[in-house]
Amino acid sequence: MRKDISEKMKKEYFYFPQHENDPKKKNLGKYEKRTYISQDTTFTYQSKIVDWETALLRSSHCYLQVTNKLHPQDVKVIFDSLATRKKIIATKSAIGIISTFYKEQNEWAGDTTSMSVDYRTSIDKLGGFENISYLVYLDYSFGTIWKLMPKIALYILLLLQVLCGITLIGWLIKRAKERRKEIVKLKNGNYKIDSIIFNPDTMKLTNEEKELVLPAQQNQLLLLFLQSEDHKVSKDTIMDTFWAKNYSDSRTKMTTAIDRLRTSLKGIESERIIYTQKGSDYYELI
Repeated sequence: MRKDISEKMKKEYFYFPQHENDPKKKNLGKYEKRTYISQDTTFTYQSKIVDWETALLRSSHCYLQVTNKLHPQDVKVIFDSLATRKKIIATKSAIGIISTFYKEQNEWAGDTTSMSVDYRTSIDKLGGFENISYLVYLDYSFGTIWKLMPKIALYILLLLQVLCGITLIGWLIKRAKERRKEIVKLKNGNYKIDSIIFNPDTMKLTNEEKELVLPAQQNQLLLLFLQSEDHKVSKDTIMDTFWAKNYSDSRTKMTTAIDRLRTSLKGIESERIIYTQKGSDYYELI
């Protein structure tokens, strides 16, 4: 190995071990001053004290890099196989090896945007590298993320959705209750529905910009809601008020009348709606 490195570095490179092993492990992580002396040059540098495993790993990386044996394409093949084994199916991948000493070297395998395969930005190599970093770019589908996502994360997402739904429903109910308080009966017998004035005698709905005259049935139906507690009216009450009990099509007529009143409220630009839940026996003005 030393001979191989010497041949590669002959007349081109200085070799400064940037990480050295300390068998006593007393100064791990600290830097010590080192001096390199040649025939015409004295060079002083800092060397980091590391354990044996780190020194061996970094020395092997430096050896492979200096001798041109650490090629990004080989690393890419290994990484792609490991990713596939972990069920990370990538449509594209790119591997970069960034080596720094007093100069920087970048080597790539793969294609990032317009970058060509096995692209190299520098041919400078210098002895014991201060740092060798590996960068990976992956392009994979959402399905891969879904498969790799921990199941507990799915449960948390579902719980958050439920909590958001409950919060939204609670806010809508609270807002509806606050709005119901804004319906006020005035001393002259008219009703103030938010910014709209309803006159049951003239059957008119009036806001700042327009006026709408209600048909008699809609006028009486709206008055029924306004006079009821919590502005709720049972469907039976509506049918009994407007149609005889033996009338065969009273439910259909009631639905049509409610829809027409909804249209009139929308026409006067009221934010109020007439609402009923599926299977409920009541209509509610909210």
